Amino acid sequence: MISPNKFSICKVDGGIDPFKDDTKHKMYLEYQKTYYERHKDTILSKMREKVKCECGRIVSRGTLSKHKKSKLHERKLEERLSIIKFLSSVSKADAVFQPHSSQVPDDDSPLVLVWEYQP
Repeated sequence: MISPNKFSICKVDGGIDPFKDDTKHKMYLEYQKTYYERHKDTILSKMREKVKCECGRIVSRGTLSKHKKSKLHERKLEERLSIIKFLSSVSKADAVFQPHSSQVPDDDSPLVLVWEYQP
């Protein structure tokens, strides 16, 4: 009887080889474990590093993959794409920079300009 701990089933050239030895796989797992133990600080600091997603949100590198699967990410991407489509459809001659009266600062803070479409 073949022990499941010593041998594994794998596909070789389209067929199945039930007598493949697991020693290479075990050596690889052991290497991964020792590598992680030696470089744990740098790996964790990289995972905590903040990056800006393509949707505009700032997330940690370790949760970026999970964030990209979220509904929030999809919604933000759709919003950005609709804004880009709108801005590309508006010619520069049609768009005018005009500050809103509520946005004119009283002090020395910078002026915020808003696009207004005037056909």
